[in-house]
Amino acid sequence: MRRQKAAPLRVSVTGLLFVLALLLGLVVPAAAFGAVTRFEQDHPSVSYTPVWNVNVPGVGLSHGTYSWTNAGGSATFTFTGTGVDWIGRRQQWFGIAEVSLDSGPWQAVNLYSPDDFLTGVVWSASGLSNQGHTLTIRWTGRQDPASTEGVYGGGLPPYNVAALVGIDAFDVYTPDGVPVTVDIGGAYGDTMFDTYLYSYRPTGYFGNSTANFAGSTAVGEERTVISIPLAKLADVTPQQAILDLTKSNGTLFPLRVYRLRPTLGRATWNEFAAGSAWGAGGAKDAALDYFAVPFAASSGDDFDVTALLQAALAEGESTLDLIVVDPAPVLGRYAGFYAADCVHPAYRPCLEVEGFEVP
Repeated sequence: MRRQKAAPLRVSVTGLLFVLALLLGLVVPAAAFGAVTRFEQDHPSVSYTPVWNVNVPGVGLSHGTYSWTNAGGSATFTFTGTGVDWIGRRQQWFGIAEVSLDSGPWQAVNLYSPDDFLTGVVWSASGLSNQGHTLTIRWTGRQDPASTEGVYGGGLPPYNVAALVGIDAFDVYTPDGVPVTVDIGGAYGDTMFDTYLYSYRPTGYFGNSTANFAGSTAVGEERTVISIPLAKLADVTPQQAILDLTKSNGTLFPLRVYRLRPTLGRATWNEFAAGSAWGAGGAKDAALDYFAVPFAASSGDDFDVTALLQAALAEGESTLDLIVVDPAPVLGRYAGFYAADCVHPAYRPCLEVEGFEVP
């Protein structure tokens, strides 16, 4: 039985509430005409390079924690909507970050404040097209002249804290709409396509199997490609997407789901000839056939593919094409899950999307 998925917190700000906020003297972001969805700093749609530190629970933080760095790196947030707020921290030890929206020019954001532990909107954008966007935040090492110069020990190796950058959460704005759940595939009458591939004969079970596999058997490395039609999302702004794969057999271990590159990825795995070895072009080469990041990982049945779906929609794709792999194959370790051709519709792969339907 399909489970009800928990969605990010949503709040609707209507015109009456906006007027009330003005009368009360409250500051309302310019993008707040519509629905607001809060994405915490540890949501799968936020990725960090390299891994950022996570602060212990603190007062005034959304969800109790925030991520921070003082040693380089960047954070990337993918979302769908017409506006976005970066909820961050301002205090004496914080420096100057830079942000870029959809690979646009870098903008400096000064996070210094003479007051301690201020959490709120530090940067925002509104008036965006209601489609997929990418926000990148990077550490610069620069600081406000008034920032506290010094070294912090705290029981750890001392480090300079005059240029910290922190992320507490993101608020995403979408036009007023009705919250909806859209199910694609599974028992919902949609024609999904999947194919089970293995290294010796990549098309040996081409789109005609009742069970798919990922891992490594005596035959060779196993992978599965899944193509999901997106026509049902034409009037929907997705906020969360869960790929549900019902396990049929095998062991529980972490699998990864990547998004195939448009056109090239589909062409290579569709046109592979039986008996051909995997090599230059064809479902095994990450650099050629699928995007290395972002990806979804899980040891169970459910994979959060929100970032992958939003990227596909942002590029105008009509299908979400995914490949399921074992990132570290071990001989004899594999997992099986039911395919689109399974006689039991409820076991078939399903994409469950939470979002807003705009009239």
